[in-house]
Amino acid sequence: MSTTVATLCAVTLFAPSSSAENGNADCRNLPGERATSGWTSYEELGKRLAQIEATSHGRVNVDVIGESNRGRDIYAARVGTGDRVLLITSEIHGNEKTGTEALLQMLKTLGSSGSPQAKAIRENLTIVAVPKFNPDGAELNRRQNDFPWSEVVQKFPQLAGTNPPYYYNNGAQGFDINRDFSADLTAEPSPPRPGRRTKPSPACT
Repeated sequence: MSTTVATLCAVTLFAPSSSAENGNADCRNLPGERATSGWTSYEELGKRLAQIEATSHGRVNVDVIGESNRGRDIYAARVGTGDRVLLITSEIHGNEKTGTEALLQMLKTLGSSGSPQAKAIRENLTIVAVPKFNPDGAELNRRQNDFPWSEVVQKFPQLAGTNPPYYYNNGAQGFDINRDFSADLTAEPSPPRPGRRTKPSPACT
């Protein structure tokens, strides 16, 4: 990919959006969550993606690739036809919201722009963007998803009698899905192995 294409990708990805002037995307769970006004909500996300798709002249395709624990659709948008595939996700932690605004701006630019730079990106890359990977956590404005441990044990009885992950102790009843996940979509959870980390890491990573 040429330097010009790489540069424009960076510019469009991190371009500011007028809809994200307020709030704070902190990676920690702090007392008194930051304001959420100004960020794109789950309801607004579907509308914005539909509008981007409709005005892209067929360049942007939006699909539903899954469903959250609370039944919210997880959207993915694809733009470009290049052999190199670039996956970009945002809000896997529901209180990290800036990436969502950047992805929407990027999709709008790449979908509607006829500039040589935008054309070069579309020809060299296939970009798959998931703007709100954790919609339940995003609506609660917190890091974890929405999955209380009582519901976890009810769904997976083999976990009865075990302790939830350490981050449940701060009152957020849900998984940190950037930490606890499996690439095997058929995998079943099992009780933790001896020696598994039970305390938070010293830094937010």
